[in-house]
Amino acid sequence: MRKWLKITLGTLGGISAAAVLMWAVLPGLPVYFYAKKHYQYIDKSIKDEKLVHAEPGENFKKISAYGLSLLVPPDFMPTDPEAPNPYLFTTQNSPKSGIAFMAEKDPNPPAEMYEEDRFTPEEVEKGMKGIDLKKPENNYEFYDLTYRLTADKIRLTKHGTWPFFISMAKGKEVLFDAIDSAYSFETEHGKGFIILYQQPEGKSQNYKIVAELYDKENLNRAAHAIISSPSYELAKQIAYSAEIVPLTEADMN
Repeated sequence: MRKWLKITLGTLGGISAAAVLMWAVLPGLPVYFYAKKHYQYIDKSIKDEKLVHAEPGENFKKISAYGLSLLVPPDFMPTDPEAPNPYLFTTQNSPKSGIAFMAEKDPNPPAEMYEEDRFTPEEVEKGMKGIDLKKPENNYEFYDLTYRLTADKIRLTKHGTWPFFISMAKGKEVLFDAIDSAYSFETEHGKGFIILYQQPEGKSQNYKIVAELYDKENLNRAAHAIISSPSYELAKQIAYSAEIVPLTEADMN
């Protein structure tokens, strides 16, 4: 009996020693397996190639609101022609195509986003050491990191990083749960994302694409527009024509 007890204790001791050694050498490994098991989008990442699309037509006109311009076919008209700064545009054909420009007031820098999850600047610094990506310094870089965060970005040999990584993984789940796919996007004056938000389903006959651009002069400021159209080609044409433009006085009221 004593012999079997010694063997059992020896085996348990060996397992414990191996676990301690693994934790000492590869502390990120449990985080890796946890993320792979609990987050369905952890290995889904933003795509750097463009969605294939044709260039806007020669007769397309420029419309803009809230610091973002788009090129659209001539039949796009403001839903309220009397508005000093129209931000909703639609066509008269059925099913209709439409555009909604979205205002973003008082953009928060990344530091405030981290504080929402109760991470101090020191904890953010420590957390980023366990992720094989650059620490974000502005809102654009924060969302770019979130879209690119995958399980293989965990640095397996770093200690004390799992709460921060898991928090970022949760944020990514929220983003990817609401969209189909995301693509990186850069223009002369902005950089950001083209997001395939919705494909035709049920009663909706339209594709919905979000053009989200951050001003290169201030990468904390984003300009957004939702493009909705039964034509996937047209929605892509309009989305990829997006460009940052100066805010007008009406935009800021």
